[in-house]
Amino acid sequence: MALPEVEQVEQQGRPAWTVEGKVFATLVTSINMNLTLKPEDIYAAIEQNPGACTEFLFGGRPVALNVDLRRATPKALEKLLRLAWQMKAPKRLMQTAGR
Repeated sequence: MALPEVEQVEQQGRPAWTVEGKVFATLVTSINMNLTLKPEDIYAAIEQNPGACTEFLFGGRPVALNVDLRRATPKALEKLLRLAWQMKAPKRLMQTAGR
């Protein structure tokens, strides 16, 4: 992943990606990835990527975006990963990432 200070770790037996120890993406299965996003970003992604994205609810609230890796375009996935990274990355890294 071409974002500053990203580390791949294991979370509950699954590959996950963090920035400064904060998880922003988790590979749930070989074809599904959860991305930590704000509710408004989750619903925007679903609207912009019909059939590829769904909400992941916890306690009835949207807490992540589930991305079907078979259906998401590489460009859409890159955009969504960057957005999830930005939610967790410290401000000092934003300039490094070309924001």
